[in-house]
Amino acid sequence: MTTDNLSIGKRIKIEYDDQNEKFAFLLPRHGTIIRQLRAEQSVVDWFLIKLDIPFDYQIKSPDSFSFTSLHCENILIRSRWKGHRIGEVEPTSVFILLIPDETQLNNEPIKIEQFYHVAWGMCHTE
Repeated sequence: MTTDNLSIGKRIKIEYDDQNEKFAFLLPRHGTIIRQLRAEQSVVDWFLIKLDIPFDYQIKSPDSFSFTSLHCENILIRSRWKGHRIGEVEPTSVFILLIPDETQLNNEPIKIEQFYHVAWGMCHTE
């Protein structure tokens, strides 16, 4: 796996960009890049962000009308723009994924469909 060791440890700010107005009130959030992960199809530029201030969010269960509450201390992000990387001086648009079960991060490649794509955001390096 190609790693971007320069991004690990960087401070970032995630602002709301699009996709889910019900999530917008939880942003902006600040955090630290703590890990780079490899997903299926050799996608190596997913980053685990440790949030300064965790939040709780309810997601609808896919097979029913029930909801599950997630306590989010970490999120996954990846740049949406080709040629733009997280951790660079210029901001980049990102996918924001919530993590229903942190044990899913233990085995790489991770399966992105196991996470909850909640919104798009803008990632700024602090």
